[in-house]
Amino acid sequence: MLTICHGHTGQDITQGEIYSEKECNEFMKRDLQVARATVEHYVTVPLSDLQKAALTSFIYNIGSGAFANSTLLKKLNAEDIQGTCDQMRRWKYDERKVSNGLINRREVEREICLNPNALINPTQ
Repeated sequence: MLTICHGHTGQDITQGEIYSEKECNEFMKRDLQVARATVEHYVTVPLSDLQKAALTSFIYNIGSGAFANSTLLKKLNAEDIQGTCDQMRRWKYDERKVSNGLINRREVEREICLNPNALINPTQ
């Protein structure tokens, strides 16, 4: 799958084209809007703003379709917050290989999910 800029994929990409920073930022803005709308559409339980942000980041990375069909969403809507947050750790593969970058990203998302009122400093 062809990916550009900050992780944008889709049929609006032209292989070999060089995208400007402004174009990349627009792709990211639209992709984040889609991810946030996915949270609003599929999640039926109340969440803090930070929990919504963690899920938006998660969906931005894995895609709306994967989220909509995930065990994570089922656990979330069943109000199993611990189980939901723990599910994030399972999404650590890039092209069928464990990615240290995704492991780190999932830990930050999981911590925000579990501690929605705490500020997280990933450098500690």
